[in-house]
Amino acid sequence: MERRGYDRPKGPSRSHGAVTASDQGPEPAGEAGNPAAFGSLRRLTVRGGAYLTAREGIGGLIRLGGVTIVIRVLGPSSYGVYSGAAIFVALAAGVAQGGTEVFLIRQQSEPSDELYHVAFTYLLVTSLAVALAAFGLSFAAGTFVHSEQALVVFRVLVFSIPVNVMWAPAQAHIERRFDYRKMGLIELSGDVVLYAVSVPLALMHFGAWSLVAGFFAWQTWLLLASLVLSGLRPRLRWSSSIARSLLGHGTSYAASGWIGGIGALTIPIVVGIYRGAAGIGFVSFALRLVDTIAFAQRGAWRLGLVSMSRVGDDRSRLKRGLEEGSILQLLAVGVPIALVSANARWIVPTLFGRSWLPAISVFAILSLVTFLRAPALIQSTLLYSRGRNMPNVTATIIGQGCIAATAIVLVPHFGVTGYGVATACSLVSLLYIQWVVRREIVRFSYRRLWPFVFTLSPIIVMPFVPMPWALIMLAPLIVTFALPGSRDSLRHTYDLVRLALLKAPHG
Repeated sequence: MERRGYDRPKGPSRSHGAVTASDQGPEPAGEAGNPAAFGSLRRLTVRGGAYLTAREGIGGLIRLGGVTIVIRVLGPSSYGVYSGAAIFVALAAGVAQGGTEVFLIRQQSEPSDELYHVAFTYLLVTSLAVALAAFGLSFAAGTFVHSEQALVVFRVLVFSIPVNVMWAPAQAHIERRFDYRKMGLIELSGDVVLYAVSVPLALMHFGAWSLVAGFFAWQTWLLLASLVLSGLRPRLRWSSSIARSLLGHGTSYAASGWIGGIGALTIPIVVGIYRGAAGIGFVSFALRLVDTIAFAQRGAWRLGLVSMSRVGDDRSRLKRGLEEGSILQLLAVGVPIALVSANARWIVPTLFGRSWLPAISVFAILSLVTFLRAPALIQSTLLYSRGRNMPNVTATIIGQGCIAATAIVLVPHFGVTGYGVATACSLVSLLYIQWVVRREIVRFSYRRLWPFVFTLSPIIVMPFVPMPWALIMLAPLIVTFALPGSRDSLRHTYDLVRLALLKAPHG
């Protein structure tokens, strides 16, 4: 249950102690080409990233503890009922939000109060319209859905959509100032609220409804806390011109999220048809576990969007930012994923129960895909920060098309493992993103990444190799650390983070 999208991310959070606007203030766009300003922004970004990672690490432990209890009690079928309904609702929420938060973050100067008010009103209108439309369509869809409980869960969840999207103006107001201290307070307490509600209800055998109740409580807390800590007091205001701008931006920006949401319907539709609610549960569990472990990617997305929006067009700095950011992201995502995946054959049955053993294979494949996608997240945020939304949309179409087409062929024969392989086929979309960035913005190199890809990829797929032969998969790790170039890259990355944390002002 991700804060922006039920049981799987929007895509894609957050942290404690970053420099606030009162400490540092947003750097004017005109200073982006100044070396001193760039250095200050890099220190601010790395420092903010460290706090985001720390917040996500703590939040990940809270979520892992809560989800361990809930999933162990519910089992694959009940979890699958909730997850199948939640995937459809997540798509509807993405349509309602329409990239409004990113629209506000991307403004070169601080948005006026009027813009925040209109954005809030716009989201109120779109979210209510989408919720009512989704509720009505559920009755038509009932002819094709064989689980009455899943339909009822869906009809209840659609009315969480307004609460789920109307935090966008308040959180954009906070994030424009790199104020991740407040974001950390909001979201860590939100994690506590989520599991304080869902865990007791799960233990009382409320099944899928424990997750529904927890989600409503969680999103309500996030909305109220965001409004209080941002200082934003939204009023009902309307401007046709601003609404058209929000709609125009949302249509291009959020299109990739909508397409991703449509692609995610492969899980309840294809996996559900051939493997039932339990199959949906296995895939959703694997996605949830990967998302929890790869906590760094959510912080990188939001922080990268803010910082890339403030970097100028100096190609050397863009190149350095992309290459350094790619290494940081690859290691921040890859190391925890590799540690868990290598031990998944023991972790999953011990923590979650032996009923979840079929999910290990799809978890390992999804972990590898997430790891290999990690560097591309920086390129994607660069495109969004430049208003180049359509290449991301095109890449999403390519990736989701590959998943859907391949899953239809593989899932009937290989079950949930077939879905994992289908997801791996979507990596072809990364080639398109790289091509666009290199051709239209700046040329960069992945040369420094390959030793770490070579090292961590075999460890991530260890669940497919029986013991003790799986230990052979550790050989690349030994070889890589024996190479001076790899040790130098690690040392450089460590020095970059350490110096940025030491030099950045304290908030």
